[in-house]
Amino acid sequence: MFWRHGGGYRLMRSIIWLLLWPLERMTVVGLEKIPAEGGALVVANHQSMLDIPVIGTRVKRSITFVARDTLRKNPILRFVLHTCGGITVKRGSADRAALAAIIAALEAGECVAIFPEGTRSKDGEVKAFQRGALVVAKRAGVPIIPVGLAGTGAAWPAGQALPGPGRIGMVVGDAIAPDTPDAAEVARAAVAELVLRADAARGARG
Repeated sequence: MFWRHGGGYRLMRSIIWLLLWPLERMTVVGLEKIPAEGGALVVANHQSMLDIPVIGTRVKRSITFVARDTLRKNPILRFVLHTCGGITVKRGSADRAALAAIIAALEAGECVAIFPEGTRSKDGEVKAFQRGALVVAKRAGVPIIPVGLAGTGAAWPAGQALPGPGRIGMVVGDAIAPDTPDAAEVARAAVAELVLRADAARGARG
């Protein structure tokens, strides 16, 4: 029963928070803009493997993360995804099963988080969003919540075995209606602006 009612997610979040706390100094702004209940699609920029732990440990409600299926090759990440109820997507193909699973989760009132760039940004710039990634919000009729992350790429760059110390900023923006014309570009522009604010916030903290 413990695992079925979110106990596994809460336990994993607590463990990850304890591991990150000594390393990362985080500045988080706008968490109240994430709905406390009901379906919502969180869209964020992607710089690092640290992005999921940062969002997962800072947002109070449970989040269903969408990740590429290749992460399951790592036994630790496979365990984390299984424990936290993550949804994996086959890279480079139209994964209808994953799409249906995401829509079902949103319609069930879950908060789902995706990284619409599709891969990590090597230079920190927010790349074009894959349009299909935001179609799920329209089909499920849920708000799109933009999130900007800064500093995660420097703390845990690609090729580095474990995260190092760093200053991280996270800023949550205003909700975007699911039926907004060209929602992918509107969301990308919002996230790009939030990344700049997140970078300024972490720098101001010193």
